[in-house]
Amino acid sequence: MQVKEKFQAIIKEARLYSSQGLYDEARIRFETLAKLVQSVEAIRNRDSLLADIRDRIAELDKKIAAVSSENEVRTFTAKESDLVNTLLPDTEETPVEMRLEKAKLLARYGSYAAAIALFSVLIRKKEVRDEAAIGLITAMVKDGKEKDAKNLVQKWETQGLLPEKHLARCKNLVPGMTSGMEAVEDNEMELLPVSSVGIRLENVPEDLNEQIDLDVSFQSGNLVSLIISSKDKKLIDDLKVGLRLNDMRCYSPVAVFRSSGVVASKHQIDAGPKKGDWCLNIEIKS
Repeated sequence: MQVKEKFQAIIKEARLYSSQGLYDEARIRFETLAKLVQSVEAIRNRDSLLADIRDRIAELDKKIAAVSSENEVRTFTAKESDLVNTLLPDTEETPVEMRLEKAKLLARYGSYAAAIALFSVLIRKKEVRDEAAIGLITAMVKDGKEKDAKNLVQKWETQGLLPEKHLARCKNLVPGMTSGMEAVEDNEMELLPVSSVGIRLENVPEDLNEQIDLDVSFQSGNLVSLIISSKDKKLIDDLKVGLRLNDMRCYSPVAVFRSSGVVASKHQIDAGPKKGDWCLNIEIKS
């Protein structure tokens, strides 16, 4: 990839992360951008460009500080706690993937200690180890435990615990652990916020296969939770766990995009105003 293409890709990511409130990720991208610009002397107006990038980083630092201040006193309300426990119950029967999403949600709401504790347990599960490791390091850094996060990543590297790709991403999350060019290669994007999804079921006559639109109750990463009325029994029966949904439309505040997904889990809600309805969790794949 040429320098110009790398620059454009990184600035696009940085702006997108910033627009979605992902200020830490945006800052990492702008730091990478600064290192890239510093490494190429032939760039026109390099000093001016570096000054502009530093200004953007300074603005992000203010936003990160503001968010961190809010998170210090941010706790789940009783309503939010009920919602989390209803949609992502933490029991022996709960699939490990759902426990992972619960840990991500705890971290998103600033409950870092609880998130770190759950991620630390999940990292022992081979099927979710890579994502749990990334979530653990993210939560530790946001909780101000950068030195501990660095030591842990170095330990994983010595043990060979993670694939190189995921180890590199963990390093990118800890300030000062990567060079600019290493960070350039980490171009994975998080899924945009999704407000609703439209799905079409397979093995349904074409004249009856209308798009079914469902609102998203909440989203954590690429997993979205939907509520289906108990009255819609056929839809509940058709959407079996493991079903691949090859024709999906995802609606976000900034775009509409086609995707595919898998029904990760579903369960009937047994308390609250939605009692009797069903919670459906779909993992969006692409």
